[in-house]
Amino acid sequence: MACCKNGRTRRRCILTCLAVAVVVYTCRHLMMIRVILPDGFNGAMDETVLVLNHSDTDSRDSCSRDSLTPDLDKEAVEKFKIHDLLRKKKHDFLPDYKNPCWRLKSTGELNCLPYFYIAGFAKCGTTFAFQTIFSHPDTAAPAVKESHWLSKTRFRHQSNLLAYLDVFAPAAREIDAKQFHHQITGDGSASTVWRNHFWTNLPGNYYCTEPRILIPHYVQHLNPSARVIIMFRDPTERMISAYNHFDPGTGTAEHFHECMEKQTRMYTDCFSRFSYRACAYNETLRKSASRGHHCQLVTGIYHVFIRDWLTVFPRDQILIIKMEDMRDDFYNVFAKIFKFLGLSPLPRSVMEQRERAAKSKKRSKRVHMLDKTRQLLDDFYRAHNIQLTKLINESKHMGI
Repeated sequence: MACCKNGRTRRRCILTCLAVAVVVYTCRHLMMIRVILPDGFNGAMDETVLVLNHSDTDSRDSCSRDSLTPDLDKEAVEKFKIHDLLRKKKHDFLPDYKNPCWRLKSTGELNCLPYFYIAGFAKCGTTFAFQTIFSHPDTAAPAVKESHWLSKTRFRHQSNLLAYLDVFAPAAREIDAKQFHHQITGDGSASTVWRNHFWTNLPGNYYCTEPRILIPHYVQHLNPSARVIIMFRDPTERMISAYNHFDPGTGTAEHFHECMEKQTRMYTDCFSRFSYRACAYNETLRKSASRGHHCQLVTGIYHVFIRDWLTVFPRDQILIIKMEDMRDDFYNVFAKIFKFLGLSPLPRSVMEQRERAAKSKKRSKRVHMLDKTRQLLDDFYRAHNIQLTKLINESKHMGI
């Protein structure tokens, strides 16, 4: 360079170039962090930032490698590219439709995403809530309550977003047929809130010991205004209910106790060495602890999973319902749910009929929990229940 011919000027020039290089490197590093650290992600990021570069698996899509990080399955990474929903183009929803819908340019066909999600947890009253909500005249039911597409089936069948939209095709036709498009539809998959079993193979999580990209990030990307209902109950009661539901009929109280004893021991050991979150999303631990049956103790660690949703969505887009409250104060809880969804209350006579139907339903418990099992689970979940209560209270006052 002409300006670097004499010694003093050359030194100034070199120092200037070094300073510029540091600034450029810092800016690029900050942009990278903006992509790979979505713990505080709130949907305000520009869409171009959300398009991850699959070829750059050592930076934007991955954590720093160390002795604790899992190996990266390159074959699985290639296979799972189709499931990176953050790369999906955002649609411009039709302004005269309450539900998030758009028309295909080629055919004019109406496509719709869910206006709301009953995201979980399983065995916490989600089926009854789903049925009650869709008894409202301003709702349009999907093909099934639980497609589990976001959490499970898309990975099993390598399906793309079109398969998910097919679930809401009946609702889209019903919404489109009405003169005023004020109907809404929803997804009742109770695994959505917590089941992220394939997170290690998804961009943004490579080499990570804890996930940074989860289902709430995908839901928020597809529809930033989505409404999320999360239902929970006493986790000890949820466990025995799940055991009776998923067990094929050969279970016993002793077998249930053995399963819970094994799982509480393994998770307690993990908590002594790692964070609650690292253990809750540890797939090796989950598979080993629940081997041989469907009952998974980790599901009842509600606060870990709910916190991840509250990190992504504004508090006023998430409604947290305790099943015991729905049972004891049926009318007022559903009045709150309808208000949350922007629906008018159903007549009290209709709600009373729904309540009678719920109370008359026969619930057979093939296996009753032993007292020592109840004590074991109560002791295990106590700290997590305290964390959940604290989280819910804080989120109400701080807007988390």
